[in-house]
Amino acid sequence: MSFRRSIVIWVSSGFFLVLAGYFFYDYFATGDDGQSGNRRGTQPAVVTAATAEQQYWRSQLRSVGTVQAIQGIDVTTEVAGKVAEIDFNAGANVEKDDLLVKLDTSTEYAELRSLEAQLEKARSDEHRARQLVDRGFISEAALQQTTTDTKNLKAQVEEQRAHISKKTIRAPFAGKLGIRQISPGELISPGTPIVTLQSISPIFVNFTLPEHTFAKVYPGQTVEVLVAAYPTQIFKGKISAINPKVSEKTRNFAVQALLPNNETHLQPGMFADVTIDMGTQRPVVAIPASAVTFNAYGETVFFVRQSAQQTGLSSIGTAVAPASADRNQSQDSALAQKYPSALIAERGFIKTGEKRGLMVEVVKGVGAGDRVVTAGQIKIDEGASIIISDDDVLRAAEPRPVKP
Repeated sequence: MSFRRSIVIWVSSGFFLVLAGYFFYDYFATGDDGQSGNRRGTQPAVVTAATAEQQYWRSQLRSVGTVQAIQGIDVTTEVAGKVAEIDFNAGANVEKDDLLVKLDTSTEYAELRSLEAQLEKARSDEHRARQLVDRGFISEAALQQTTTDTKNLKAQVEEQRAHISKKTIRAPFAGKLGIRQISPGELISPGTPIVTLQSISPIFVNFTLPEHTFAKVYPGQTVEVLVAAYPTQIFKGKISAINPKVSEKTRNFAVQALLPNNETHLQPGMFADVTIDMGTQRPVVAIPASAVTFNAYGETVFFVRQSAQQTGLSSIGTAVAPASADRNQSQDSALAQKYPSALIAERGFIKTGEKRGLMVEVVKGVGAGDRVVTAGQIKIDEGASIIISDDDVLRAAEPRPVKP
């Protein structure tokens, strides 16, 4: 009996759940007048828009490159030895031939003294041999042997002095030192980096350009450089050299610009955004870059068009809430008289050109004065009703965005 009662309870519960679901759907899907609630599903989407403008842009060539020091090396040693003295501070500016490091030379000086003593004896022997030759006591061959021994010892002394001098490491040119890589008492070998030395005022910026621009650039042309460390500061310089060879792999050619860098803001290795001013202007039709949508078929924008279709809008420039279920016919008629025509989105294919900051050039498909959707494209499709919002998020964006 209890099993049959449980079945009845479960069946009754299921029936009530289905009935509740039906009334729930009927309440939200239709109005109280029994009509379908599709009016909510087709409410206009809120978007932002901008008008295409005809502007005059200066002709430019753009590229990316790397900052490079005029002179830059990792200071090292030619001979092995133990670090006896470090005479520089990390990050200091040095002049040419300033002392940087001394290696231990006690053993080398002992050998030098021994060689100097041998040289002194050899010179004495040579002098005596010359006297004996004049008297006929020894042959010319014996004199030549003593002379050769003297020259050999003299060469060994000079070699030892040169070896000792190599254990005194000096700055090969004026510049700025980096971080010290060695410690006192450390045994270092040839090629061991001691400290980096960079001459950075002035400084180079190296970049490449495609081969079709080869005839447009020349030494002395003005360049502007942006770096991530100083996003609002433009560094100006001039082209100093152009590589006469075009790479067979990339079909690009190398260009080098020279910048003053008096404040040493530019450092070797920095990523540089380079712009070459060509000195001319050209008219373009420009729209915000956010208006362009990319897909497999090309580049598209949504145009803002007028339509005779009426929409239930509360106000232009604000988001629209769903139509109330108890709105009467007179209210809808009043709104229709207030907004006799609606705005719709119309998709169009375009072709873009150069991009500058937040704007992009439109080569084909958009004319000056056309209005395009700049934000909210994901919410609309061809022929969708839209509302133009006054709250444009692009107004707070930087006019020239920083590249990573």
